[in-house]
Order: sequence, then structure tokens, then C-alpha cells
Amino acid sequence: MNKVISNQQIVTSPAVQTMSYNDTGNLVGKANTILVNADGGNAISPGNFVSFKVPKSGEKALTNIQAMLTLNALSQTSGTYIRFCNAPAINILSRIEIWHNGSILTQENATQIYQDYIRDSKVEDWPLLQKQIGLDTSTSNRNTAAGAVQNLSLSLPNIFGLFAQPFPIFLLKDDLEIRFYFRDVAKFVQCDGTSPVFGGQIQLLVEHTEVPQPLAAFWKNKQVIEFNDYEYIDFASGWSGGSTQYSTNLPGLSGRDIVLLNVIDRTTADLNTNYACTYDSFNAVQSYALRNNSLYATGTEFDLTPAYVNNVLLSSKNFPNMNYLSGVTGYLPICFSADISQELAEHGRRYQGSRRLEGTDISLTLNYASSVGSARTITVSCLSYRRLCLDVKSGKLMQCPM
Repeated sequence: MNKVISNQQIVTSPAVQTMSYNDTGNLVGKANTILVNADGGNAISPGNFVSFKVPKSGEKALTNIQAMLTLNALSQTSGTYIRFCNAPAINILSRIEIWHNGSILTQENATQIYQDYIRDSKVEDWPLLQKQIGLDTSTSNRNTAAGAVQNLSLSLPNIFGLFAQPFPIFLLKDDLEIRFYFRDVAKFVQCDGTSPVFGGQIQLLVEHTEVPQPLAAFWKNKQVIEFNDYEYIDFASGWSGGSTQYSTNLPGLSGRDIVLLNVIDRTTADLNTNYACTYDSFNAVQSYALRNNSLYATGTEFDLTPAYVNNVLLSSKNFPNMNYLSGVTGYLPICFSADISQELAEHGRRYQGSRRLEGTDISLTLNYASSVGSARTITVSCLSYRRLCLDVKSGKLMQCPM
């Protein structure tokens, strides 16, 4: 049974305006926050998933949704240390999926969620968010933390565009389902002993806010409501190394509206072992370039460098968390938006710009400072525009036609 744990008066930022509506005002009204239990229980079972049905609450909009994780103290047989991987609230997951009407709407894996957090979070919010996800590079601190219960959380509005704006969930015919898929223990627990023992729980906090009657009527009278959203498109390829340059073709980006592109370099082909929540060795990259039909596709007439990214691009494109990103080894993005802060604003997407790549001649080149000796996996992770559509008559939520 869902339990109302608080009632409060809240005022959200311009909700309807961000969804391209007008003359409807802001959402102002009472909110109720509900603690939601999972179908089949809240226990985290490594290697399996936990499913939640997001409840409705009269004619109220869904305005916030948080995953609350309780991680019990770890134990093992013998050994001198045991700890969670860095940022366990994220890296305990393999992915999160959003389902409706028997179909999957969108999903993100742990690496993509981490990118959302480090890129889109406001500088002033970042210290608190690090605590919420358990981000701490000190193994000694994580050893100590693993000896007691840890209460962590994930903000779904930070991850999915659908929840970054007030959503008229009362118009849906069927339940909205959220699935959390968990990795095996060996993927998120680090220890030198044997038989590590893990236990934990997950719950959802869901907040609904009263919708003014004019706005509710406006929503009901529409045939289709569109929501701006993004999806990640990832391309991974193995590379044996042995040279100072890596190059790959990316024809799969043809015809896509790309807002942001990031390259992730790992020394292992198993992307799930990215325990440290950092990118391996991009400090060795001297420059990189994305070309379309042999021409630069980056808005510059030169290869990009780490110095250019840290000193120019992060500030000129207004990255929200630029102070942190400038110190992250290997965060080398290619940004096509005029203002990425507005693109990824917490109250909805603004459409400040993208680049459509055409044809099949799309290539990425990485130039290393010295010959790369170890095999690695290169992943190109792209953020692309798309829309979700709510058919008001049928109450079905789906991906809009391209």
C-alpha cells in the first residue's frame, strides 16, 4: 500500500511554457509525496530487476520522482577490505527502463546516467548530489562507509526528460512502469576476500501537484501532447592499440539531430567493470576530430584538444557543472548546442541547437601522445533529439514518428 508521507505547498517553475503551451500559467498548488513499493517487494536482487508502477493521484501532474536506495553493510569471508564501487547508487545498476502500454519508451545504462549527473548538474548542487549517489574517489572512505547502512538516492528528473517537466500522468490509460536492472555483486563490490554478502532495498518517492482546472481542461482538449526528450545513441568498438591514432566510421549517426557527443575510452572490453566511474586514460589524448564528408563537424577549423575543451568549450557552451568537468580526466565532448545549460534545463528541453550529420562519411579520429599498447574499447555516446507523444483519446504514451 502506498503511504502519503508529506503534504506541502509548492510552486514549480514555468511548467507549461517549457512544453510549448501558453496562456495557462504556472503549476501552483498542494503537493502530496507518496512512498511507492515495488511489485513483488523492494529487495534488491543482483542480476535481476525491480519493477514499480507509478501511481496516479486524481487530476494531478507528476512533478518529481526519486529512487531511494538502502544499501546494507557489506561482509565477506576473510580478506582485509570490502567496499562498494564508486557512485554505487548509479553503478549498482545495469540500466533503468521506462515502460508503457507493453512497450519500452526509453532506457539509460549506468554510464549514460553518470554522464547526465556530471554534465547537467548545477555547480551549487553538485556537492549534495555527490553524497546522494555515493561518489567518493577515496577507497579508504568507501571501506569505512561499507561497514554501515548507506542511504542513497537517484533523481529521475536528472536522467529522463519525461520527468524533467510536470507530466499529466492522469491522462494515461495504463500504468507507467519503471524497471531498475541490477548488476551482479562482482560488478559493484570490490574486496580481497571471498563470498561477499550484499543486501539492500529500493523504493520510489513520487510527488504529484494539483493542476489548475484551466490547464487540466487544456490538456484534455488536445489530441496529442508532445514532450521534448533526448535519447542516447552509443557505438562501441574494440581496438587492439599499437599506434598513436584511432579512427572509426560512424554511419549510424547519419540523419540524426545530434546535440552532444562524448567519447569514452576504456582498457577493457567489458563496459560493466567501469568501477571507478571515470574515463581511463584520455589524459594521453592530444587531439580529436569529428568529420562529416571530410569536413570538420565540430564548428571549428581545427582538431579539438583537452586545453580547448577546458578553457573554451565548457564555458562558451555554458555547461552547468563546468567547474567539475574541467577536472575530469577524459571528458572530451563535442557540443552542437548554443547553450547546453538551456538544452538540459531541469524544467524541460529548450531546443537551442543541434547538428544533423548527413551521408555515410562520418568519422572520428583520436590522436594519442604516445603509442597505445593495451587493447581497449572506444565508445562514442551521442545525445540526440526526439519527442514522446501522448495520445489523449487513447491514453497511450509512445515515441513520436521521426
